[in-house]
This record gives sequence, structure tokens and C-alpha cells, in this order.
Amino acid sequence: MKILVIDDHGIVREGVRRRLAAFLRDHVRRGLAPLHRALDAELGGAARGLVFRLGEALGSLPAAEVAGQRAALDAADRKALARLGLRFGTETVYLDGLLKPRAAALKALLWSVWRGAPAPAAPRGVAEARDLDISEAAYAAMGYRVLGPRILRVDRVERLAAAMRRLARQGPFGATPALAAQAGCAVDELALVLPALGYRAVLGADGTTFHARPRRAEKSGARKPRRQRTHRPAKAVDETAHPFAKLRDLSFAR
Repeated sequence: MKILVIDDHGIVREGVRRRLAAFLRDHVRRGLAPLHRALDAELGGAARGLVFRLGEALGSLPAAEVAGQRAALDAADRKALARLGLRFGTETVYLDGLLKPRAAALKALLWSVWRGAPAPAAPRGVAEARDLDISEAAYAAMGYRVLGPRILRVDRVERLAAAMRRLARQGPFGATPALAAQAGCAVDELALVLPALGYRAVLGADGTTFHARPRRAEKSGARKPRRQRTHRPAKAVDETAHPFAKLRDLSFAR
């Protein structure tokens, strides 16, 4: 009669490890579903590259950083990305499905694991006082932008920037309660908040007014001729250099 000896501890430990790994992967996929849908979508080269960069940044990027990729998108790419919830703002490119508090908290945790840093506390509202212990990079990963002493969620930054552009068309403008409400701060804090969006605060006899900073080409008195765009071969995408790549090789201490 043969007796089968089983290493109960090893089998149980491995089973628990696999279950925990699967649970965590599923939890992240559910919590960041809009991003995973975009990453899994069938997209053209330019759109896929843009979505990959959004994956690296956990769902939002400064618009200036992806201006080239944005310009390379064709009409079909833009429609496909719009269906996935991608929004092209003047300040930020972002997935609007990742701006809720629960998604922000999950992104904060994932960012901390990826960076090997303590997990920052996720903001509870769309606008708050900045916590100086939290870096701008961590706030960006959670979908917020630092504006002086305040933070503002990226979709609200777009509304604020649009409101300021409308006011600036008529020339310098003053601090108003309506503008402060858009910025999520007190009226007297606007002089510290708006410069982060490219507006110069000028203190005069009638109070503080805000002036749009001229573009570099306008400072020189003439626009520089546009450079001819050259098409370079797309760089190979390293799928292992992705924040979610760690989940594929997830392991737990034994």
C-alpha cells in the first residue's frame, strides 16, 4: 500500500498566492476599467501610442506632452478614442471615467507600488488645499493638477482655463467670486492660483488684475515659420515598461 505524502503547507501557500494575485489583478481591472478598455482596444498606431502613454501616467497627461501624437491622429482615431472616453483638453488629455474618488484612490495605491513610495491620500473633492507632503507627480497620477497652494481635478482645470480665455479676450480681468468658484478657492487666493495657468497677476490701484502671458512668437513681433513635419518611424513600444506590467508577474512573500 502506497502512502502519498503531500506538503500541505506548500500547496496551501501556493494556492493562496495564486488566489491573491488573481484577486488583485481583477480588482485593478474593475477599478480602472476605462483605462483597460482603452489599452485592449484595436487602435491605429498613433492612437495606440497615445493610449499606452496614458496607461503609463494612469489616465491623464499634460496636453503639451502629447501634442505631436495628438496631431498625428486621423478622424477615425479621434472617433475611436472619443468612444473610449478620452477627452482632449487644452491643458490635459484624460480619460473622464477615471476621475471618481474610488478610481483616484486606486491610482494612488498603484502609483505608490510602481514608484516604491508611500501611498498618498487621495483627494475627496474636485478642489482642495495642496498637501505639501504629496508630490506633483502623485497628484497627476490621481488626476489632479497643482495650482499654487491648491489642487484641482483635471476636468475642472479645463473649465477654469476656458473661463479665463473668455475673459482674456476682452483684455486684463479682475478676480471675481465666479472665477474663484471655478478654481475652487477664495477670491484672494486667485493671485496664487492663476499664474500656474499662464496668467500674470498685476497689483494696481483698483486691485489685482490678470494678464494673459503672450506667446513666445508674439514677443518677437513676428511668427516663426513652421518647420516642415518629417515622419519618423514609430518607436517600438516596450510592453514591460508599463505600470500594469507588475501585475503580470505579481507574487507575494512566502
